[in-house]
Amino acid sequence: MQINHDIIMSRLQRLENCLLKLKNIIQNNSKKEFLKNDDLHDIAERNLQIAAQSCIDIGNHIVSKQKGAFPEGYGDIFRKLFETGIIDEPTYIKMSNIAGFRNILVHDYLKINYEIVFDNLQDLDVFVTFAEQINRFIHGEM
Repeated sequence: MQINHDIIMSRLQRLENCLLKLKNIIQNNSKKEFLKNDDLHDIAERNLQIAAQSCIDIGNHIVSKQKGAFPEGYGDIFRKLFETGIIDEPTYIKMSNIAGFRNILVHDYLKINYEIVFDNLQDLDVFVTFAEQINRFIHGEM
């Protein structure tokens, strides 16, 4: 089975759109402003969730096309991408953590700590690094 370039590229585009919104939040708001603004919480939560899910979808698509690679969970997707040399170890570790944070956003939304959300906004570069590594793989693959 072959990797569908259109699926990957559409998820990368969605990721980029989310990152623009998230970067806007951190460029235009202090932590104090962020913590007291429910609208910013909503924007940050939703876009972090979609950014994480886009990466999960990309990874799952790639992993599912590889023989014998059946991920056991979202974090396992990134481990398999690392083991096959598609992403590096620091990216694997950070993306696994993001997959866990995505689960909190989706399932434990009543317990969200917005200081942690704000802290996650400070490390958006991991998404950029992930996208760069996926692009290198895809363009070398196709």
